[in-house]
Amino acid sequence: PGPALADGNYYYNRMQLVEGSTAPEFKFRPYEIEHALCKRYYQRWTGTEIYWTCGQCTSATDVKFTLPMQGVSMRATPALEESGAWNLKQGAIDYTSGVTSIEMDGSFANPKWFALKVIGTGFSTTAGPYRIYRNLTSDYIALDAEL
Repeated sequence: PGPALADGNYYYNRMQLVEGSTAPEFKFRPYEIEHALCKRYYQRWTGTEIYWTCGQCTSATDVKFTLPMQGVSMRATPALEESGAWNLKQGAIDYTSGVTSIEMDGSFANPKWFALKVIGTGFSTTAGPYRIYRNLTSDYIALDAEL
């Protein structure tokens, strides 16, 4: 082991666990590959990244958004995690106060895209793009497809 850092902890990288008493050649995968493999299980968008357009109002109580995954298909149908408050606008009209929840829209199944449904009251069914976004950089949504 190398020297301990000022906080008294040791940090290791490029390790692998193997079975048996003889270690095979170290198998190193580039960061990009490891990151893509991790994104199969978990993808997260923070406040400043969450600014989507082209939502479609299907009734006065819901608006649907179809959004791309982060370059990688997920390993299974993910669960939605969220933190923070949603803002919903159509042009200059602010429907934020009418938003009650957001959920995955199971009627849309595609490994490279996912669909969100914003539930609320008083949405306009007139044509035009909707925008959904968060207020703070600490706000987020995440898709979790863990085992």
